[in-house]
Amino acid sequence: MDSVSANRRFWNQISSAYQHEHNPQIGATPRLWGTYAIPDAHVHALGDVTGKRS
Repeated sequence: MDSVSANRRFWNQISSAYQHEHNPQIGATPRLWGTYAIPDAHVHALGDVTGKRS
């Protein structure tokens, strides 16, 4: 089994439950990272996203 296809199938199976459980953090403004909810302004993980789609 192709690992990419297997991974995609796995995430497709659990994505709704994951989204429901983690939506408050996923949709947080400012964007928060990790278990400790560190603001992106401190992590700079995304770089400049001006004009990018979410």
